[in-house]
Amino acid sequence: MDWKKFWAPVSEEMRKEQIWVNIIGALGLLPAGYIGKMTDSFLVCMGIIVLWYILVFFLYLIYIYNKQIV
Repeated sequence: MDWKKFWAPVSEEMRKEQIWVNIIGALGLLPAGYIGKMTDSFLVCMGIIVLWYILVFFLYLIYIYNKQIV
C-alpha cells in the first residue's frame, strides 16, 4: 500500500466529491444528539460526532485509493 497515494486527496484543494463527504459527516449530529439526550453527556455526544466523521472520511479515502488502483 502506497501511503502517499492514500493521503493525497487530503492535501489537495476541496473538490465536489469532498463536499458530499462533509455533508455525510455532518449527518453524524443526528445520532449523536439522540444518544446525547439519552445519556445526558456532552462528551459522549462529541465523541460520537468525531468518530462518525473519522469513519466517513476514512471510507472516502479508501474509496478514492481503490478507484485510483483500478
